Amino acid sequence: MEAQIHDEWDALPPSLARSIDDFRRTILSIREFMSNLTKSRWHHRAFHRNRIQNSLQEYEGRLDDASRIFEHTSFINIQLEISGSKSQIDALPLALFNFTGVANASAVLVRT
Repeated sequence: MEAQIHDEWDALPPSLARSIDDFRRTILSIREFMSNLTKSRWHHRAFHRNRIQNSLQEYEGRLDDASRIFEHTSFINIQLEISGSKSQIDALPLALFNFTGVANASAVLVRT
């Protein structure tokens, strides 16, 4: 996927490129955590079971957030392309798309 995107990266709207990069970094972070976890001994994993479960829940939340941001950014960019509108979505801070504000930000941006 990275090779396919690399050829078209410069053509992507900056907001979409940021959301793809954030999603990719989140997945790589989870991969690194899981890789380190599999390298540890079973008794270490058993002893730190609660901490590992909490970390997995945190990673699940981060992955959900990154996925939601990517979906909404993609939807907004597609809608703007279809409408022919050149909105200022790329000038908006990414914080508008974070966590529970994602749905509200997309509703506001779609109307602009």
